[in-house]
Amino acid sequence: MVKNKCKINWKHIDIDPNLNSEGLIGVEECTNYSTLNFTNKATKELKHNHSKKLTKKKRKLSPGEARTLITPSTSGHSGDVFIEDCNNDSNIEDPTVWSNFGLPDLLIKALTALGFTEPTLIQSLTLPAAILGCRDIVGVAETGSGKTLGFGLPILSGILKEKAKIPELTNSRKSLYGLILTPTRELAVQIKNHLTAVAKFTDVSIAIVVGGMAAVKQERILKMGPEIVVATPGRLWELIQQGNSHLSQISDIRFLAIDETDRMLEKGHFEELHNILDRINNDKTAMKKRQNFIFSATLTLVHDLPKYLLKKSKKYKMSPQHKLQNIIDALGITNAKIVDITKGSGMPETLTEYRISCPIEEKDYYVYYFLQKYPSRTLIFCNSIGCVRRVSNLLNILGCRALPLHSLMKQTQRLRNLEKFTKDERGILVATDVAARGLDIPKIKHVLHYQTPRTSESYLHRSGRTARATQLGITVLLIDPSEIQSYVRMCKTLNKSQDLPMFPVQEDCLKSVKHIVNLGRQLDKLELDMRKENSEEGWLRKAAKEMDIIVDDFSKKYDSSTISSRKKFADVKRKELTSLLARPIFPAGFTGNYPQFSSLVTSKIP
Repeated sequence: MVKNKCKINWKHIDIDPNLNSEGLIGVEECTNYSTLNFTNKATKELKHNHSKKLTKKKRKLSPGEARTLITPSTSGHSGDVFIEDCNNDSNIEDPTVWSNFGLPDLLIKALTALGFTEPTLIQSLTLPAAILGCRDIVGVAETGSGKTLGFGLPILSGILKEKAKIPELTNSRKSLYGLILTPTRELAVQIKNHLTAVAKFTDVSIAIVVGGMAAVKQERILKMGPEIVVATPGRLWELIQQGNSHLSQISDIRFLAIDETDRMLEKGHFEELHNILDRINNDKTAMKKRQNFIFSATLTLVHDLPKYLLKKSKKYKMSPQHKLQNIIDALGITNAKIVDITKGSGMPETLTEYRISCPIEEKDYYVYYFLQKYPSRTLIFCNSIGCVRRVSNLLNILGCRALPLHSLMKQTQRLRNLEKFTKDERGILVATDVAARGLDIPKIKHVLHYQTPRTSESYLHRSGRTARATQLGITVLLIDPSEIQSYVRMCKTLNKSQDLPMFPVQEDCLKSVKHIVNLGRQLDKLELDMRKENSEEGWLRKAAKEMDIIVDDFSKKYDSSTISSRKKFADVKRKELTSLLARPIFPAGFTGNYPQFSSLVTSKIP
């Protein structure tokens, strides 16, 4: 006789609203209880089992083998059930895992069509309490762990239940049930697209309200009465102040989700968010009925206070518990289920980290070296818009087809560049931190930090654009001498007891890279000077025409012959660079696979 592990099948039971059920989370009926022997396990073992899935490939089990499945319960824990198998029948088909969470069939149908066969760890721990228990959720998980569906599924499920209770009349005003706030426009677009795909078999409509797009079009969409609004705080508050009729229901919403909450509530950022929260929390009765969702990868990340603050006052370093409590208090959350599955630094297990120490003027060499040696979809982060422009322009001169992304670009151009980057398997995107949080671009293999991030949160979120959903990825930090202190402070905040390993570089190949990059820099400077000259000449001609005067060559900074000679010199340099780019930098037969983290020796952080 062989004992096989299999799931419990639970069926949700609706509770009579007249019943005094204060403190009761929910009721479930076990439908396959005849030969069950329950064994409870702690949440820590659930994490252990889930981490094994990242390294072990699935295979079909033989009839006599034990099989482990995770069964969600209302409390968020799981239980393993042993059933005695007397006839060795291995063809028993289990119902979908999603049905155990109390999800409506229409949502399960969409999840199955999208290929989501089972929940991620953060979803397994939060969905039962959110859907069956209707509790507020505070979720802390690594980047790429499935947090969007962690709050999206409970919101969609709750709206479907609310609409089933009170059918809306055709001519009646449609209700605003859910509000989802994000720090960036691109993240808002992504969340809206994900939820639309999951809700495609339902009648739940979702609208997006962000800056950089036509406000008139967004107002027209809001007139149609979407049940869910995904928004950035700035444009949302602008429309609220203008008296938008649909957004006037914002104090009565039943569901509120704030993605990347720690960033949204940072002091000095998103002042409109505090105004929105004041408006939402104005009605205390509606506030008690509302279900809240807070998700981020860095909610529990805390920093050491500067020495001058420690000396001048009695301030102390904030603990993760204090940070969480401050956020919970700011949002007016009660009875929250807090789930934190981050492991120390909060980095995904499949992410490999490296560093390159070099002078600031040599960073271009190592970036071009990396891109040529390991051609794949790569995201390069800079701290300033000026740096993004310079690096992307230089890489385009060197034939790398780099796309810029920063906050001063038009929103349509930003979305267009993201789309091009997503479609190109060897695409290169040079961006500021607008691309650091939440964006789920598939198959990003590498993340390069051209400049050391200003905060540990930025490093974590930047690096989290790769190694998503159990995929492998690599992140490389370029450090110049002026950034060493920031690097050491970042490592301490992320609880790294060892220095990041040095990224291996072939010095003989780097020599030829330096020659190419230096030539590219010369050409970049020549083209910049010519653009300035043309701009100056155009301005001078326009001013002269308006004043009806004639301008001779002596009034110009550069005469026509100088401009002509510069153009010829630039053409010569361009041809020289083209011939150099045609030559291979690396020897024939090179594979382009980067080394693994475990093969390198680490050292202690000073």
